[in-house]
Amino acid sequence: MTTLEKILVLLALFILITVPVLLVAVPSLHTLPLALLLPISIPVFIANATLLFIVFKDIFTRPFSRQSKRYFWALLVFFFPPSTIIYLPLHGFKPRKAET
Repeated sequence: MTTLEKILVLLALFILITVPVLLVAVPSLHTLPLALLLPISIPVFIANATLLFIVFKDIFTRPFSRQSKRYFWALLVFFFPPSTIIYLPLHGFKPRKAET
């Protein structure tokens, strides 16, 4: 994962965590009309799509010891996207090892 990809992933995680927390924690935001919530959801959607694209690209370009490990992470991220929070420190932020 390049430095730019790491920055984008961290920014996306920040957006994906702070927006829902703000919407739940700040009582004045509970009564926002739908016309204001839709524009807020557009950057969240873009951040989520960017995060998933970068993570899947990393999963399929990273050499794993076994092919089944790659499919495990791909299926886990696909069916349970919060698992990216576990994948990134374990594999994503580490440099790729050369295939032998």
